Amino acid sequence: MNRNYNYVLAPKVFCGCSHSRAVIEGDHYVCPSQDGIKKIRMDVLDPIILECAIEFLTLENMAKIAKIVSQEYAKEKQGRLSLASFEAHLQTCMREKEKLMARIEDGNVSESELARALELKKEEIQLQALIEQEKKESIVLSESMVMDRLKEVQENVRTDPKYAWSLIDLLIDSITLYEDSALIRFNTGETQKVNTFD
Repeated sequence: MNRNYNYVLAPKVFCGCSHSRAVIEGDHYVCPSQDGIKKIRMDVLDPIILECAIEFLTLENMAKIAKIVSQEYAKEKQGRLSLASFEAHLQTCMREKEKLMARIEDGNVSESELARALELKKEEIQLQALIEQEKKESIVLSESMVMDRLKEVQENVRTDPKYAWSLIDLLIDSITLYEDSALIRFNTGETQKVNTFD
């Protein structure tokens, strides 16, 4: 496996004795305490974890993951102000600005109204930028889109390290190491025990 991608797996590796994050010493994962696991070589553990992730990517699990990801994406989108609300606010600003501009043209305006007209102009520019940004980000992430991406990962995972590590980053929550086994916790909540690191 490409060592440039260790940062993806390393933060997920913990020692079973203390539940502390394992540290990297050379090419080994090591418990930070004296009482913990023996050293476990990266080139032994990393391929095992990748194989478990590949095996976990069944059609049933892909459908489950696609549903979770699309629901989380929808929740995130709902938490932000919508495009419609930005556009409505922009229309309100523009109407208020037009009224003030008419008063300015008539010469019947106070200094505070002039200042307000300038504020509205700035706000209008900011809202237009937010609307453009929101339009770019308004793509809906459907379950079928996530499924297509997962199938792409599945097809390329054994030949391209970026797909391999995308899969690990997506699927693996944590790996707890013991003397002769590891417990893998997937982001979907399932766990899998892997025996022996001989």
